[in-house]
Parts: sequence; C-alpha cells; structure tokens
Amino acid sequence: MTVYIAGGITGVKDYKARFAAAKRMLLREEQERTDSTARYYGSPRADKVLSPAELPEDWPGKVYMDVCLAMINKADLVVFLPGWERSRGASLEMQYCRYQSKAVYKIAEEELEGWMRDEAG
Repeated sequence: MTVYIAGGITGVKDYKARFAAAKRMLLREEQERTDSTARYYGSPRADKVLSPAELPEDWPGKVYMDVCLAMINKADLVVFLPGWERSRGASLEMQYCRYQSKAVYKIAEEELEGWMRDEAG
C-alpha cells in the first residue's frame, strides 16, 4: 500500500522528525519490532511512503502544493499527523481527500510521540 503523510510543515520546528518517525513506523515490519509499535496494533502499514517533508524546501508554494496533491492522487491512504488542522496546506489536503473520497487515517498525538521516542532512543 502506498501512503502519503500529511501534516504541518511551515512553522513546525520538528516537522522533519515528526514525518520521519511516521514514515519509519508506516514501513515497519512487526516481527522485527520490539519497541512501542506493539502498542499501536491497528495503525496502518505501507510498502511505500510519500512524504512532503522530503521535497526541496525552496519551491514556491503553488508548485509544492501541486506536487503534494499529485502524490495524494497516487496514494492508497493519506495519514494525517497531529495538528494538521492548524496547517493551511494540510487542511487543503484534507479537503482534497474528502472531495476525492480518499481514505484517511489520523494519527493520535500519543501515537506519534511514542514513535518519536522509539526513533530517538
């Protein structure tokens, strides 16, 4: 399954760490994981992850959004990081998902924090 990660980037200091933790956990192999991923049974898994946090930072906003929406079109599922509601871009992505009837999954703050602790430790 191809999964796109949506979430705030502009003004979020640790956005790269948040997106990286989500990507790592979406690509996890349960048999090899002994950390907190066991607590998150039922969270989605991916064969491929599309992340806007890996795009060049110096692109104009319109180009950036065009590429993000194209990635959403190719994804089977869009995963939203906590706080997405405060992001203009991620809010637009949610509206687009609703318009396209795209499946979405909202990661809880506790879930993401656990993933980030696992990555740091």
